[in-house]
Amino acid sequence: VKPLQKLKAGNKVAVITLNVPGMESIRIVRRQLIAMKKILLPFFFLLVGFFLQAQSLEPGAPGTIIDLTPDGVEIMNTTAGKGNYGKKLAVLDTMIVFVGKDATNGEEIWITDGSVAGTKLLKDINPGSGSSAPTNLEVSGDKVFFAAFDGSSGIELWMTDGTSDGTVMVKDVFSGSNSSSPDMITPFYGSVVFRATDLWSNLEEEKWLWISDGTAEGTKMLAEIQIRNAGDAEPPIYFIQVTNNKAFFIGQDAKYGEEFWVSDGTAEGTHMILDIGFADDIDNPIDGATKSTKIEWQVVANEKQILFRAETPAWWLNKEAELSSIGEELWVTDGTAAGTYLLKDFNTALEIDDITRTQGTGYAFPLQYGGKVFFRADDGLHHVEWSETDLTPDGTKHTFNINGAWE
Repeated sequence: VKPLQKLKAGNKVAVITLNVPGMESIRIVRRQLIAMKKILLPFFFLLVGFFLQAQSLEPGAPGTIIDLTPDGVEIMNTTAGKGNYGKKLAVLDTMIVFVGKDATNGEEIWITDGSVAGTKLLKDINPGSGSSAPTNLEVSGDKVFFAAFDGSSGIELWMTDGTSDGTVMVKDVFSGSNSSSPDMITPFYGSVVFRATDLWSNLEEEKWLWISDGTAEGTKMLAEIQIRNAGDAEPPIYFIQVTNNKAFFIGQDAKYGEEFWVSDGTAEGTHMILDIGFADDIDNPIDGATKSTKIEWQVVANEKQILFRAETPAWWLNKEAELSSIGEELWVTDGTAAGTYLLKDFNTALEIDDITRTQGTGYAFPLQYGGKVFFRADDGLHHVEWSETDLTPDGTKHTFNINGAWE
């Protein structure tokens, strides 16, 4: 079993999902709320022992485990990995919204208040045994937004307030039976921003940036700009990031290539922040196009700034006479060009097979904590090790050498 989510809903403190074949269920504990998945065999027996001990406790006592799953219902994969990120549990006030599947209704949206009686199908969105297959569950304000298929309108944006009547399609973005396939649904101060396909973006085989306040009238496209994932990074760092009333994302168009963009929730306030990858020596320029930056991940660093990793041309350090690139390095932005800067050339060692560029740092797995962002990186001296930044050059450094062999 693998721990997936830590949740809290009112005074109910634990949900556990077991995806061991034949044992799929959702359970509630009063002390700790965790969603769990597959386990190596030895740990599985330890978990079973824990369950047996907990079940012997007085019903309702702290630590008691109660199986909430109705017979025949399977809790869908809630793993937090990239492929299934959208099927995580969503806490709505004192309730938990999740995706369940049974033979009668297929894969649909369910809800629990932490009691057996209060665990039920919220709505059969795709009537009958067909599945609406809800994904990308995200809470914003007093609603859960998600993508679902009702059998006729394609995969579109839906929301629920925790009631059957309040579970509705927000808007048929790509009208008719076509699917807008909303994803990257991200809370944005009571609304959500997301990417979706409509009639026009479909012609370009792209997904553009949208915003919704939960009404059809308030669901609008913000920019005709392709929104892309950040490489192979794990969620939530490869999705849209929000801080200081702004949404940050990776945009790509024919003129600027791939660059970092920002939106304040209006079409007028949605724009590229800075052309980091500008170049004259790119192949086949289109209408004065510039070289793509190749952004690998982005993470909220504090209440005003975003930290991101980008392929950086050497001219940002006035080294264009000797180098073409300083590799993938850390940048900071507050959403303005003036507030966007290269943090540091962390690894200055030259590439072995290309001496016109320095080695990549291998920045990955960023975690914001205590006013700093921690990550793994190769500084050219210690190979890939634990590192940190306080968003200053001097404060961007190797933290600890776990493998002392490279000292």
